[in-house]
Amino acid sequence: MNAKSMACMFLGIIIGAAAYGTLMVHKKLAAMQAEEEKAENAYKTAENNRKNAEKKLANLRRETQGKRDYLQEWLPYLQETRSEVDGERLMVGKVRDSGLTALTESYKPVPGNKNSSIGSLLQGKLVFVADYAKTLDWLGKLETSLPTSRIASFKVSKGSSGNDIRSELVVDVPMYATKAPKKK
Repeated sequence: MNAKSMACMFLGIIIGAAAYGTLMVHKKLAAMQAEEEKAENAYKTAENNRKNAEKKLANLRRETQGKRDYLQEWLPYLQETRSEVDGERLMVGKVRDSGLTALTESYKPVPGNKNSSIGSLLQGKLVFVADYAKTLDWLGKLETSLPTSRIASFKVSKGSSGNDIRSELVVDVPMYATKAPKKK
């Protein structure tokens, strides 16, 4: 082989290598462009999902505004009794402020509905003898001063003297759950 043949063969190898390199670079470029297109589609999909979620959230806020306002109005009353101690302190204070003398008082926690924001109830059982008008007046004031409470039972019988009545009262006071209810 002479020098010209060697040079031609060497030049052919270089041209072949350059063509192969160009094909490889072109393949990588095509793969990168496909990856870019896929990423751009994913971005557009994510952007559309975000916009849809924002619209749903705005609709949900608009639809539930009345309920959230209603809850805000009741929240101070619900937060008065976060624990058994708070509920018992509140009920003892209401009885003490009324001037009624309780013969017996007992308080115990009762489990609430599991899917409710009310974690449990404090059930107070009160027995007292007092004037008829004073007892019913206190009962009315109890409803206004403790609006979240529920009178579960109220038994009235004749008292020891003329205008006195013996009252057996069972009051449920909700204890507001600070954690959201668990979903099934």
